[in-house]
Amino acid sequence: MRFMLAAAGVETEGPMGAIKLQGAVLAYAKVMDVWFRDEDPGLSRTMAALDEELKRGGMVINRLEDLERMTAPLSGALHRMVERGMAMAKKERGARRTDADLDPSI
Repeated sequence: MRFMLAAAGVETEGPMGAIKLQGAVLAYAKVMDVWFRDEDPGLSRTMAALDEELKRGGMVINRLEDLERMTAPLSGALHRMVERGMAMAKKERGARRTDADLDPSI
């Protein structure tokens, strides 16, 4: 399925790519189930199921991409805060401790 998406020009790497890949697999399974039971020579039920799955998948991906765009600034800010906190913790661990730091009664 990954090769089919790549051949269609759909990005399959990263978290969004994994979601797209999983969605394609689920859509394929649903459409195949309809196809096995579709006795119409024109495959009208199969085509309707395919159209429905493609619409649904497009809506989900659009919503996820919107969410990704909206949260990108927050994600970057959170990443910088975590990096600063880790740098401060590393600096504190490297600092010499005084006797006052070790004595809880002070």
